[in-house]
Amino acid sequence: MESKQLIQSDVIIAGAGIAGLIAALMLLEQGKKIVLLERGGAENLGGLALEAAGGIHLIDTPEQRRLGINDTPDLAWQDWQSFAHFHPHDIHPKQWAKFYCTHSNDIYAFIKNMGVSFVPRPIWIERGFFVPGNSYPRWHLMWGTGFGLVQQIIKAIHTHPKCDNLTILFQHHVTAIKAEKQGAAFCGINLQTEQLFEARADNIIIATGGISGSDLSTIRRHWSLDDPPLPSHLLNGAHLYGDGQLHDEVVNIGGKVSRLQYHWIYPAGVHHPENRKPHDGISLLPAAHSLWFNAQGKRIGPPPLLIGTNMMEITYAILREPGQYSWSILNYKIATKELIVSLSRYFSAVRDKRKLKFIRNLLWGDQHRINLLIEEAPQDVLLANSLSELLNKMQAQSLYGFELDKENISREIDAFDSQIKRGIAWQTDDQLRRIEHYRHYLVERLRLCRNQPIIDPKALPLMAIRQFPITRKSLGGIETDLHCRVIHQDGEAFPHLYAIGEAAGFGGGGMNGQYALEGTFLGGCILTALQCAKSLA
Repeated sequence: MESKQLIQSDVIIAGAGIAGLIAALMLLEQGKKIVLLERGGAENLGGLALEAAGGIHLIDTPEQRRLGINDTPDLAWQDWQSFAHFHPHDIHPKQWAKFYCTHSNDIYAFIKNMGVSFVPRPIWIERGFFVPGNSYPRWHLMWGTGFGLVQQIIKAIHTHPKCDNLTILFQHHVTAIKAEKQGAAFCGINLQTEQLFEARADNIIIATGGISGSDLSTIRRHWSLDDPPLPSHLLNGAHLYGDGQLHDEVVNIGGKVSRLQYHWIYPAGVHHPENRKPHDGISLLPAAHSLWFNAQGKRIGPPPLLIGTNMMEITYAILREPGQYSWSILNYKIATKELIVSLSRYFSAVRDKRKLKFIRNLLWGDQHRINLLIEEAPQDVLLANSLSELLNKMQAQSLYGFELDKENISREIDAFDSQIKRGIAWQTDDQLRRIEHYRHYLVERLRLCRNQPIIDPKALPLMAIRQFPITRKSLGGIETDLHCRVIHQDGEAFPHLYAIGEAAGFGGGGMNGQYALEGTFLGGCILTALQCAKSLA
């Protein structure tokens, strides 16, 4: 039998997502020797951040101040608590949430130091559904998207004067943890050679992501019984390796995990054409002027479903409906202006930093984005030149034997369009009233259609999108203190074991609480990585 490979370093990091990469870069600054263990290949460097649109939750920024927005950490903390629904025992999650609110400037400074800038006007999302959310626009979109930030971090590592201090080992799957008084170790297997390894260091960092991916069995195992059940047709928008294996290992050695029952699941996903992992999906943010129907053809609500309020409340609404999937009906013109696809390659103008194209798309719509979606998801994105034709196509794609109430759908669309044609002063549909409130902010005024009915010969074809709930992020994780040290069941911290990024619930084992204000995921990966490196200095 081949002997076990022994690996030794000052610090060993499991996981080469964005949190792991940033931690490695910051540790290079300290002159430490680092080994980075990645389960996948080189193409996995950066993890899901490679595909992320690239929005970051930031507070009191120059971009806000230029708009006259007087945001403060105190107000941000107030909003965070409103959304989070923290429990009294959430000591470390609350500490991390408040730390984020008071130290988001560290995230901003790091991004700027990487040579990345922001779209000038932040976007106002998660304003709140039943409770208040973001009081101000805080979602700052990076030029270059998440992909661009990852590329800049990799460039900074490769050009670092001490880059030889970093060794990246791909196809190294960590399966066990050893935490000892004088150090710690990761144990696992080299997937290429099938040789076992033990990677030992003064300190080790878990950066292996969340539990919402893989074959979806882990999220199903931990899902709260107090919430509506997960659907049988659940799409996977998380990581291929997001199986929570090291969360279980932390428990096995006496560590704490928390809030694993809470997840950030988007309500509207379609099937990914490449099927790169089980149940692979693409996440959408449906258009404001689209109407949402359930599997029987009943408009969902009240209240109306509208992106920008509270993503999980919308998802819960879908999960309570028959069939646990939905239809979004709109037209091509509305789609090009308002429908968002949450992948960096669909944000091509932002990803490629083509600012004039970005402005043009904002003003007149992005046909490339919608045409790509139509091409890649033909079983879920249906087109027709008449409502009757569209309804027949929808019925053909209906699941579980549901019969669509075509007459009801037609009545609902007619009523919605009639209110639009009356003019803003006479609109009583709550969805339209909320849209009008959105339009008070300039970014939304530019992005959203104005008085655009669904049935309009000049806006054809009509579109119906069959949408399924899709996993995105784990809100809970490995419990950590503000030094990113993993917490033992006895309440003390392991001296040489750390966790960062989504593995740590973006800080503390679940700093978002039950609901997230958006942009805190990528932001949490950055902040925990920076803080962990400071703790090891």
